[in-house]
Amino acid sequence: MEDEKIIELYWQRSPQAIDETSRKYGAYCMRLSMNILMNREDSEENVNDTYLRTWNAIPPQRPQFFAAFLGRIARNLALNRYKARAAEKRGGGEAALSLEELAECLPPGFEMIVISTKDQWNENGTPGIVGLSVPLKIHELLSTVEMVSYNLERKRRKRRNAPRKRTKEEQELVDRAKAILMERNQMTEEEAHRYLQKTSMDNGTSFTETAQMILGMLDS
Repeated sequence: MEDEKIIELYWQRSPQAIDETSRKYGAYCMRLSMNILMNREDSEENVNDTYLRTWNAIPPQRPQFFAAFLGRIARNLALNRYKARAAEKRGGGEAALSLEELAECLPPGFEMIVISTKDQWNENGTPGIVGLSVPLKIHELLSTVEMVSYNLERKRRKRRNAPRKRTKEEQELVDRAKAILMERNQMTEEEAHRYLQKTSMDNGTSFTETAQMILGMLDS
C-alpha cells in the first residue's frame, strides 16, 4: 500500500493502519531497533512502541516522508530504551526505576498507560508501558486505549500462531516415523518429512499426531 493511503488510515483512526505499517515497514523498524538494542525481545517491544507512538502522532501530523518519520521514532525510542537500560545498571533514575517496578507487577499480556506531566514522564521505552502527558484530551486517551488493546490482540494472535516447539519425546516419535517411511518406502529423509507434512495438512492433524498414526499403521 502506498504511504499516502497508510497515512490516511491513521487520520481515519483505522487500526488497519498498524497492520499496513507493520507489513511494509516492520522489518525496517526491526533492523533499526536491533542495531541499537542488540536484543530481539527488546527490539520487538520497541517496534510495537513505534506503532503506538505513530498512532498518537498522526493526526495531527501528516509526514511527507513516512519511512523517515517511522525511522526517527524507532531510533529515538531505541536510544531512550538503551540509555534507560544503562542508567538502571548504574543504579540511577528513581522515576525510571519506579516504572520498571510497576511494569514487573503487570501480568503477562497486559500493558499500562501512564499519564503524567511532561516533566515527570520519562520516555524511556519501558516494555509494557505507554506514556501520555497532560493536559490530555479525552479523544487522545480513548484512541490510545483502543490502540493498546489492538496491539495486545496482535501479539496474542502472533503467539497463538507461532509453531510450538516439540518435546524430546515428540521429536523421537517423528524421527521414528521418518525412519520407518525411509526403510519401507525407500524415501530420503527430506521425502519422508514432506510426506508427514502433507499428510498432517490433509488430515488437519499435528505433525506429532501424524507420526503416531504412521507408526500405528507401519510399526508392526
